[in-house]
Amino acid sequence: MTRALAAAALTVVLALGVALPAAASGPIRVALVNDVRVVELRGADIEVSELGACPRCQAPSRRVAVVRAIVSGEGVEIEGTRAGGFRLRSDLPIRLNGREYTPPLDIVRNGTGLTVVNELPLEEYLDAADLNDDGAGAPHVYTYVVEVDPGTTGQGPAWTALLKSVANQGNGEYFAVSSADSGACIASNRRTIRRLVRP
Repeated sequence: MTRALAAAALTVVLALGVALPAAASGPIRVALVNDVRVVELRGADIEVSELGACPRCQAPSRRVAVVRAIVSGEGVEIEGTRAGGFRLRSDLPIRLNGREYTPPLDIVRNGTGLTVVNELPLEEYLDAADLNDDGAGAPHVYTYVVEVDPGTTGQGPAWTALLKSVANQGNGEYFAVSSADSGACIASNRRTIRRLVRP
């Protein structure tokens, strides 16, 4: 039972691809738009390069202020160049649908349409996420982490540090609970989290 509960508590962290100590949580990839036929991005001095092409085969990258991508055959087309996908880089944010995103952004074919993917550190995403999309800029993501039977040896302290960091960056709270009392401690903390989320 202890291993199953611990695995469940870590599911969210592992689903995000985070398997390193908190100091090196790594980047995540977030779909900004999905399954669209045309997408237009704006910025300053955006470098456009093909994804996955061998260096000798790849068309030279180019710099533009506006990128218009369309579905083309089995891939993506930008200004007459077709590829499986494109990476956009810039020293400044890139605008999409009225919002600014920190590069790099990838435009890839996904099913019948295009997907624009932003790659960024988990902490940056949690700081900037606005799930209510009210434009206020304040984070609306609150991450509550429950660690069941925290380890005190081996990688246990590193996992605890990672989970505390996720909760801290997500404006939430970290809870360490024990499975030794048949789950009473876990149930109590679950009620506490519900009260925090629904005041």
